[in-house]
Amino acid sequence: MKCLSVKAPIKTAEAIRQKIKAFLRDDLRTDKDVDFVYFPVQESIAEEMKDLWLVKRDFKKREINIEEGIKTSYDVIGDIAILPLDIEDEERALVLLGRKNINVLLKRSSPVEGEHRTRKLKYIGGEKRTETIHKEHGCFYKLDVEKTYFSPRLSTERSRVVKKMERGDFVIDMFAGIGPFSILAAKKGCRVLSLDNNTHAIRYLRENKSLNRVKNLDIVLGDSGKVLARGKNVADHVIMNLPFNSYKFLDTALRLAKENGRIYFYSIGRGEDLFGEQIREIEERIGSLDYMKRESSGPIRRTGTTSA
Repeated sequence: MKCLSVKAPIKTAEAIRQKIKAFLRDDLRTDKDVDFVYFPVQESIAEEMKDLWLVKRDFKKREINIEEGIKTSYDVIGDIAILPLDIEDEERALVLLGRKNINVLLKRSSPVEGEHRTRKLKYIGGEKRTETIHKEHGCFYKLDVEKTYFSPRLSTERSRVVKKMERGDFVIDMFAGIGPFSILAAKKGCRVLSLDNNTHAIRYLRENKSLNRVKNLDIVLGDSGKVLARGKNVADHVIMNLPFNSYKFLDTALRLAKENGRIYFYSIGRGEDLFGEQIREIEERIGSLDYMKRESSGPIRRTGTTSA
């Protein structure tokens, strides 16, 4: 995945690594070439350390050796590490608690499922809790990893989307969750309307609004299709991060978007048919709309995501 990195000459790489270790991405592997080492880092480093050589680069997902011959990937949200469903020997994973940034070790015991995209988690070790504060792109997000949906793997995507926005733009985040798109857009100076029907997510979104000291953010608990039933041609950007069901709300999003607005639509698929039947159905519906003349110039931009 593409990520911001610190480019360091090989001779001084270790000294630089020590200097930036608080910003290192633990989920990605350090890379190098003949002359340089590339350390994957959090975007917030650019605001706090001005004297570094920063470049964008593709990195491979880190696999940790829990024990010789056993490897696994894992997500880190705040100070919580979450193991995948398929790891069998859970006790060996306790080695992760030796890492300075991990205080809780959990394991997925179900896939992401249900209307609110939550998952069941099993406690493995460390502090016994599911609440944490995650830092990303200079923003802080308080959340419960079992009651709300959040994927650190979409960090680069969130940054990419918000970079397309301008100060003063009106943004509708139809399925905002705890607010990773909304907060970042609000901090850029956009006017943001955030909606979600998960009461836990909305509670944390309100806390995150205060935590990040943003005022240009309105929060609504409710179903986007019903709450937004009357608006028309009002939004510069509409974010639809509800991968399995976004297409059901596409007519609403198209109505809300200005003529030259953007819709960020996310879907999940596998293999060659990445978007599957969903996208074919959407293309048929878009083709029937008078103001959607061509996909290349219309108000919708398709974005694919990988399964969480």
